[in-house]
Amino acid sequence: MSADDDRLDANPFDTLALGVARRLGVLPAADSPIDRLPGVGRGAPAYWGKVLVISSAEPGEGKSFIVGRLAHRLAVAGAAQVAVADANAAHPSLHRCFKVPVAGAGLFDCIAEGRVIDAQWVRSTVNRVEVMPTRVGARASMLMRVAAVNRVFDGFRARFAITIVDAGVLARTGCLTQLADATLIVVDARRTRREAVARALAGTHIDRGRVMGVVLNRRPGYVPQWLSRSVA
Repeated sequence: MSADDDRLDANPFDTLALGVARRLGVLPAADSPIDRLPGVGRGAPAYWGKVLVISSAEPGEGKSFIVGRLAHRLAVAGAAQVAVADANAAHPSLHRCFKVPVAGAGLFDCIAEGRVIDAQWVRSTVNRVEVMPTRVGARASMLMRVAAVNRVFDGFRARFAITIVDAGVLARTGCLTQLADATLIVVDARRTRREAVARALAGTHIDRGRVMGVVLNRRPGYVPQWLSRSVA
């Protein structure tokens, strides 16, 4: 994310949440603080939400940690009714982040049926956050079913203001990044090299115009020049 979103710099995750809300169009105006976001939850008028995919160039960058904290800050701030869905077939971890049981293949079962299956949602301990976990061994090939994924994403948009999809690495996101409203890329600032990110982006069909930005996880006391240029 750009360093311009510094209104809530006392908490970097509040800053991240504010930036995400602005770019997804949840904030009605650029000068609206996050605690004054319009209510879009129960009892609010019908709305059409947004789907945000969070991915990375390599495994172990800290995607699920970022997903969990971002969803928590958006919800606690009263920004929106938030959903998180696990799309990492190889290493699902949202159930651990939110301490919820795994009932099935979650998003992958929904794609198989071409619709959102309400029974796959689990209410988390965080108010305003619902979780769709998945089990190990889900069929990653489901993520290539464009029409079915599009229908499921539309189902998310009809129900939630923001749905955050915790995807696998960019090379294994299927059509998720093509159909989502935006993609956020998590980079482990201590170990991931510029070349690895460039290769990952080149190897996908991601629309660069839908890349919201980069989150530096485990950031040291500086931002590498190449990365600050890419998100400026």
